[in-house]
Amino acid sequence: MERTRYILNPDEVIYHEGGLKHYLSQSTFLSEEITKKLGSSIAAPTGQMFSEDGMECMVLRFGSPGWQSGRLRCILEFEPDEEIETIEVETVETPQIAAAQEDSALETLRKLAYDSKS
Repeated sequence: MERTRYILNPDEVIYHEGGLKHYLSQSTFLSEEITKKLGSSIAAPTGQMFSEDGMECMVLRFGSPGWQSGRLRCILEFEPDEEIETIEVETVETPQIAAAQEDSALETLRKLAYDSKS
């Protein structure tokens, strides 16, 4: 049976009793904090693989016809010991958000009208 794994978003919180000795002394930290600390502790350009931009490289994959250029990024992956039911979060649209969206749509229409006159 295949286990479920999740790629952690940069703003997700991690708890590890005692912290991560050489990197973070506190017990609770953001996923992003780990990748930044790891990236800064490894010499460039290798440390860039821990950044959002990643590190330029070439990869030769099984079954591919040749080398493929791209970017390498290291990510944090979480594998829970047991599955729990996730809670659906409903997004509530406030009048301020609705008004901002209407203003944005109105601005787009104004710009299109102005551009067509030019």
